[in-house]
Amino acid sequence: MKTCPNCQTQYTDDTLRFCLQDGAELTSVTREPTVSLSELEMETVARQIPVRKSETSHLSNPSEVSHVSSVQPKAAGNSKTVFAVVATALGMLLIFSIVGVGLWFYFRDSGSVIVKNDNRPNAAPNSNAEATPEPTIKPTQTPAANNNSQTNKPPVDINRGQIFRDVSQQIYSWRDDAQNGDLDSQMRKYAPSVDYYQKRGASRDFIRADRARAYGMSDSFSITIDNMAIDIDESGQTATAAFDKEWVFDGERRSAGKVRQQLRFRNVNGVWLISGERDVSVYYRN
Repeated sequence: MKTCPNCQTQYTDDTLRFCLQDGAELTSVTREPTVSLSELEMETVARQIPVRKSETSHLSNPSEVSHVSSVQPKAAGNSKTVFAVVATALGMLLIFSIVGVGLWFYFRDSGSVIVKNDNRPNAAPNSNAEATPEPTIKPTQTPAANNNSQTNKPPVDINRGQIFRDVSQQIYSWRDDAQNGDLDSQMRKYAPSVDYYQKRGASRDFIRADRARAYGMSDSFSITIDNMAIDIDESGQTATAAFDKEWVFDGERRSAGKVRQQLRFRNVNGVWLISGERDVSVYYRN
């Protein structure tokens, strides 16, 4: 008889070397000569020895087991679970990589279309997209070289000195006509329509009648002009003159005064004509 030193299970088969319960090496037990086991006791001992089916399935007789390995079998279920987790993680990583690459190509293609529409001034020959109009660039050539594109546009170069001389000469001539009482010559210096003091669009006849009343009450005229300033428009076609005018009219009715007067001129066929007349401020008037 043999017994397990760990679980104290006894075996009657002397050919067994290891315990069928825990795999420990069995130890021999000396039998007492006076002790015998009945069939009932033998059956009880046999029932106390549960034999693993997996360990004895290859044996024709359970009593023929000569060795039980103490090494526990590997956990196959755990390894399969780990493999499944790793495979799932790799699959998700692969899917995300494919999606990311697809998005990158999509946005790269979209960005290239925007750049082409913004930066390329000329559309492709077979493109159906509407071409973006180019901004208009003002030419820098002289009007003579671009008669078609520069129609009704002011000249590039303006001789301001000449314009100042022409306008100031017209003002002094206008003053001389007043001192001499020459209404015919003075009216030729006015445009057909004049903003005359409080009346807009006054005709030459209206201005002539107003001047005739003033001149008819005086026998002599004295007019002084100084502090003249002339502002020339960028087009070179209009100019505004401001000056101090002081006058003394003697006769049946004496009139004297000093004002800051303004005359506006317009170039009509090379002649500077008065298109506006008014007093900016009054210094004194008698």
